[in-house]
Formats: sequence, structure tokens, C-alpha cells
Amino acid sequence: PCRRDSAETSDSFFSFRQHARLQVYSLARSIRKRVQHARFALRAGRRRTACVVTKKWLTDVY
Repeated sequence: PCRRDSAETSDSFFSFRQHARLQVYSLARSIRKRVQHARFALRAGRRRTACVVTKKWLTDVY
């Protein structure tokens, strides 16, 4: 009986560790995706602001 209990606990611990690893993987993937989206938005926003600034500067000059 003792041996079976220890086996069950080790099995449940292994499944728990696997589940935690899966959660960490999914979390890291979502964070990476969010960071990529933020970086893309930043780049697009910077380009837009640069375009607006250039237009403003051109309109100010001419």
C-alpha cells in the first residue's frame, strides 16, 4: 500500500509539473505575442508621427 501511495503522489506531482510547464509556455507565448504587437504598434505610431511631423514641417516651411 505504501509503495502504491508513493507512486500515486509522484505521478500526480509529475502531472502537476507538466501542467505548470504548459501554463508557463502558454503564458510566455501570449506575453511574446503581446510584446510583438506593442512593438509593431510603436513602430507604426512612430512612422505616423514622423509623417505628421514632416507634413507639419513642410507646411510650416512652404
